[in-house]
Amino acid sequence: MTPERLHRLLEALGGPREALAAPAEDFARFAGPKAAEALQREAPSDLAARLRREAEARGAGIVTRDQAAFPELLQPIFGPPGALYVEGKLEAGPALSLVGTRYPSEYGRRMARELAGALAGQGFTIVSGMAHGIDAEAHLGTLEAGGRTMAVLGCGLGVQYPSDHQELRAKIASQGSVISEFPWEATPYPANFPRRNRVISGLSAATIVIEAAHRSGALLTARLAAEQGREVMALPGPVHTGKSGGCHRLIKEGAQLVEGVEDILAALPSFVRSQAATQPQARPESHSAAPEAEDPSLPEAERALLARLGAGEDSIEGLSRSLGMRPEEVSGALLQLEIRGRVRRTGGGLYRRA
Repeated sequence: MTPERLHRLLEALGGPREALAAPAEDFARFAGPKAAEALQREAPSDLAARLRREAEARGAGIVTRDQAAFPELLQPIFGPPGALYVEGKLEAGPALSLVGTRYPSEYGRRMARELAGALAGQGFTIVSGMAHGIDAEAHLGTLEAGGRTMAVLGCGLGVQYPSDHQELRAKIASQGSVISEFPWEATPYPANFPRRNRVISGLSAATIVIEAAHRSGALLTARLAAEQGREVMALPGPVHTGKSGGCHRLIKEGAQLVEGVEDILAALPSFVRSQAATQPQARPESHSAAPEAEDPSLPEAERALLARLGAGEDSIEGLSRSLGMRPEEVSGALLQLEIRGRVRRTGGGLYRRA
């Protein structure tokens, strides 16, 4: 059952208990025939108990809309999820979402990480979608600052997507939560992501867009945030690359222009800033020295990068030229090495061994 159908069902029949007690034909009219057939095969209480047991056996939980732990800001949005699968711990403090392109420039990567880390240090939970690019940088910046972060998936928790973000996902769950409204084994269909985006914006007091072209999916998240009555902000970028055209359009349409964390804080309602100030202090993660001997289990590209960085700092472009690798291949391998704590980013878009 889609969230929209669930919303119409509860509006028409008065609530969950009333809906389940309604005549089958009334239930089917609003919920659809598939949902009605499922409840004929298995009693609602038995179905709910089974789903909870299955989630708990896999190290996750289920939070429903009628529970106190359900995120408060999600309640008033149109068609809120009926329930969330949760890996980790749902945070109750104020949240901000950072979204943007899957193919960012070095400028976009740096700004996403810096803004996320600074906002985490101010007590905010950082929400994003765990995709490649800006999403991953926002999560990483928060993790490095010792803050809390939430990843909202466009598939079930039983599916690892993106497939190369397994270690990032584990770190997010240990320092926040990975959540989904989709059934456990739901695959990442394209139609799932607009639904996912409304949850990202719905969890957040404000959505900040970093590097979004004119047709970026991040612009949908910004539009949903505006429809939900939340603040929309955007970071400007170089005009010649086309990567920030959508951000510039948002600013022209009234989004808050962001040059630094101070602009974000100034645009937030005072009560949101006050809530953030009461949250536990973020503690930056510490990194132990990387072992000298290379791990033979690492992919060849990552071992080559570690060997090259043994000679000192270098950029993605420099590493690409010296190793004969595509820049996107270098960027992806560096991200995995950062997650493993083997390399760190320094100023000016350079990388060095941790």
